[in-house]
Amino acid sequence: LRKTIEELVDTERTYIDDLTTMIEEIMKPMEQKKNFMTGETIVTKAEMQKIWSNIALLPPINQALLKAMEPAVEAARANEAKGQEIIDNQKEGAIVDETYEGSVQQVIADAFKAVADFFKMYSQYCSNQQTCLEVIGRLCKNSQFEAFLMERAQIVPGCRNLDLQQLVIKPVQRMCKYPLFLREIMRFTLPDHPQFPLLQQAFSKVDEVVQVINRSKALHDRQEMLCKISNEISFKKNSPSFPIVVPTRNCIKYGDVKRIELSIGKNFAGRVYFFNDIVMFTSSPKRKSAKSFSYKWHCSVASTRVIQDEEQMISLGTTEGEVAVLYIPIDQIDEWRQSFAQNLPVTPQ
Repeated sequence: LRKTIEELVDTERTYIDDLTTMIEEIMKPMEQKKNFMTGETIVTKAEMQKIWSNIALLPPINQALLKAMEPAVEAARANEAKGQEIIDNQKEGAIVDETYEGSVQQVIADAFKAVADFFKMYSQYCSNQQTCLEVIGRLCKNSQFEAFLMERAQIVPGCRNLDLQQLVIKPVQRMCKYPLFLREIMRFTLPDHPQFPLLQQAFSKVDEVVQVINRSKALHDRQEMLCKISNEISFKKNSPSFPIVVPTRNCIKYGDVKRIELSIGKNFAGRVYFFNDIVMFTSSPKRKSAKSFSYKWHCSVASTRVIQDEEQMISLGTTEGEVAVLYIPIDQIDEWRQSFAQNLPVTPQ
C-alpha cells in the first residue's frame, strides 16, 4: 500500500511539473516566437488554440489534488512502520493499527472526491487531442517551428528529451491512470475496512468522469471525421444534396474500391462510405489534382442487404430492388465482409 501511495503522489508531482513546463516553457514562448523573415508569429492564434486548448486551466486542479494527497504518504509510512514493529515483537495477530490504516484510505478517497467534478474540465482538452497532433504534425514541416522545438528541448530540463507530441498527450494519459491507482489501493484494503466504502465512492466518481471524457472525445472524433468526409465530397450543381454531418451519424468504414456498378445505370471507380444509417457511393476524382469525390447515390442501411458475396465482389441490394455491385481489392475484402455482416440487417432465409 505504501509503495502505491508513494507512486501516486510522486507521479502526480512529476505530472504537475510537466504541465508547468508545457505552459511556461513551451506554450508561452511559442506564442511569442516570430518568423525572422516576416516578423509574424510562426504559430497563429487559431493554431495555438488547436494545440493547447484549455491546458492553462488544468494545473490548479492537480495542485489541489496533490496537496490533499500528500498527508497520505506519511500516514502510509507510519502505518507500515507500526506493522513491522508488531511483527518484530512477535505479537500475536500482527494487525496494523486501524488509526493509521484508516487515515491513508480516507485521505486518498476525500482528495479524489473533492476534485472529481473539476476533472470534467479535462474533457475539452482530451477531445481536442487528434486536432492537436495533426496541427503539430503540419507545423513541424516548417523549419523555424522545428528549430524552436529543438531549442526548447535543449535548454529546458523539464522537457526530458521528450518531443512535443509526447508531452501534449500526458494530460490524457494521466486521467486514465487515476482509476487504476484507486483500484490498486482498494486491492490492498480489506472489504470490511471502515474506509473501503469511501474508496469505492471515490473510484466510482472518478471513473464516471473518465467515462464522460471518453464519450465526449469519441463524439468529437466522430464529428471531426464526418466534417473531413463532408469536405472531400462534392455534389453536382442543380442536383439535390444532403448534409453529411448529422449528430447521430457515425462512419463505420470507408475505402476505395476498384469499381462500383449501380443498377440505376452508373459504373465507375470510386469510394464507398458506410455509415450507421446510410451507404454512400462516390466516384474518384477525374484529375489527380482534384481532391473531391463526386456523390453518385446512397441507400438506407435499414433497407440494404448483402445479396451476393464472391471472391472480390460483394453485391448490396435494397428492398426497393436497387443493386450496387462492389469490386473490392483482395486485401480489403475481408474487412468489408465483416463490417457488412456486423452492421447490415440479416437477409431473411
